[in-house]
Amino acid sequence: MRALFHLRFLLDQLLYALSPRRNALEDLRARWGHVGTQDGWLATRYFDLTRGQSTADHVDDKTWGDLELPRVFADLDTTVTRVGSQSLFKRLRTYTDGQNELAEQYRVYEMLRADPALREAIQLKLSRLREDSNADIVNYVFGRPPEKPQYVVPILLWSLVSKH
Repeated sequence: MRALFHLRFLLDQLLYALSPRRNALEDLRARWGHVGTQDGWLATRYFDLTRGQSTADHVDDKTWGDLELPRVFADLDTTVTRVGSQSLFKRLRTYTDGQNELAEQYRVYEMLRADPALREAIQLKLSRLREDSNADIVNYVFGRPPEKPQYVVPILLWSLVSKH
C-alpha cells in the first residue's frame, strides 16, 4: 500500500513537472515585479488609434518626450503580451479625471496585488495572447474599416455554406 502511495506521488510529480501550465506559471512568477525588458514594439498603436484630436484627455507627445516618459514606460512595462503593453501605454498616456474612477482602478490593482492566485489565473488566461501577431488586433478593432472585397458574392456564399 505504501509503495502504491509513493508511486502515485512520483507520477503526480512527473506530470506536474511536464505540465505546460506549471511552466507558464513559473515564468509568470519569475517575471513578477522585475523591470520591463520589452522593446515596445507596437505599444503605442492602441493609444494612437483611440486618442482624440484634443490633448485635454491625454499627455501630449512633446510633454511625453520631454519628461522622458518613454524610458519610464519601458521600465514599467513588465507585461507578458504585446496587447498588455498597448493597454499599459494607453493607461499611462490618458488622464483619469474622476476620483471615483481613480479609486476603483486602485481598488482593482490592490485586489490583484493581494490575491496572487487570482492574478496568476488571469495572467495564465491572457498569456494565450503572447504571440506578437496579437498586437495587430487593435488595427482590426479601432483602425479603418477594411475596403470592400473584390469578390463579395463568393465570400458571402462561402460564409453561408461554412456554417456548422
